[in-house]
Amino acid sequence: MNSSSVMNMDWRTITCVIDCKSPETMRELEKVAVKEIGPNHTIIRTMKSGHGEPERMVYRLGDYFENIELQHEESNRLILTFHARHDVDSRWKDLLMAVLRALGKRFAGITVEFPRRQT
Repeated sequence: MNSSSVMNMDWRTITCVIDCKSPETMRELEKVAVKEIGPNHTIIRTMKSGHGEPERMVYRLGDYFENIELQHEESNRLILTFHARHDVDSRWKDLLMAVLRALGKRFAGITVEFPRRQT
């Protein structure tokens, strides 16, 4: 495998680190996140159609992600790694952010970081 194919695989994988205020918050967030990142979880968006009327769009995470991994790093830190499917359009990034926003709304005070990869 050459370096360009490795780069092509990596760009569809995004890891984020979620820092929680306490170990208790982390445990609660983990329980919720397991449900929110499952392949059958859906995200619903309402957008205006070409005719100006609202149109309801439903996105199933399993249609956009091969896998979303959840790991512990420390007692108050979770790591989410999103592996986008190779055949999806750029909406996968919007869905990733929608998952993180939903968790942020439910758990005030968490912070999300996207560590830079070393090349």
